[in-house]
Amino acid sequence: MITDEESTPPPEEDIPKSKTVTENRERYGGDMMGIMPQQPNQKAVMRKASSSTRRQWPGGNVIYRFAPKVQFTAYEKSVIASAMQEIESLSCIRFKQRTKQKDYINIIKGRGCYSYVGRVGGSQDLSLGRGCMWRGTVIHELMHAMGFFHEHMRSDRDSYLIIHLNHVMPGMNVNFEKNPSHMNRLLAKFDYDSIMIYSSTAFSKDGHMTMEPKNKNHRLKEPYDKNHMTKLDAESINKMYKCPNQR
Repeated sequence: MITDEESTPPPEEDIPKSKTVTENRERYGGDMMGIMPQQPNQKAVMRKASSSTRRQWPGGNVIYRFAPKVQFTAYEKSVIASAMQEIESLSCIRFKQRTKQKDYINIIKGRGCYSYVGRVGGSQDLSLGRGCMWRGTVIHELMHAMGFFHEHMRSDRDSYLIIHLNHVMPGMNVNFEKNPSHMNRLLAKFDYDSIMIYSSTAFSKDGHMTMEPKNKNHRLKEPYDKNHMTKLDAESINKMYKCPNQR
């Protein structure tokens, strides 16, 4: 585990929050690597990522390293440390810096924020580029790496959300596909406040809602606007990884 350092954000980190860093046209769902559903074999990949223990990190030990030749500031490392500590404090997951392990997360500064879903084998990139250094965003990407899809892609989401495809940017409808029921595990109740759900205007072409909560008491927010996971996020992690003492 890296040390949580006390540090004031440098000027370059004082930037506006932007959804564009997690709404990448080249990534499934905007920020998921290795899954392109239009390709014939990708449904099988999704099935493995969402329901197979082979995509989980053995013993809940998530191995990571900072990519060589990539410079992370003390502030950036403190944000990443804080996100890891949040997950560790609510589950049996432990983040361990790589020594000689074969499978590990390679933390880079790519174009935007993105991750593979689950453990894919060997080195797998997790990008925390410019605009990604928000605690909620880092937790979101780490949960992808642990094996979680977006909450708004759940097979039961239509019971909780109205999807307005007429307001979605051209070519982005794929990001609102549901995972077929046999390809995902519903480990907890649907969570409007999950760290894994996007805001109501995700991928919007005109600023209007693309996802509308059926429960009008809820407002969907971006991961960067959330400092913590919810109890249901933690419950999902603990069930997926069979944590002995769920908290």
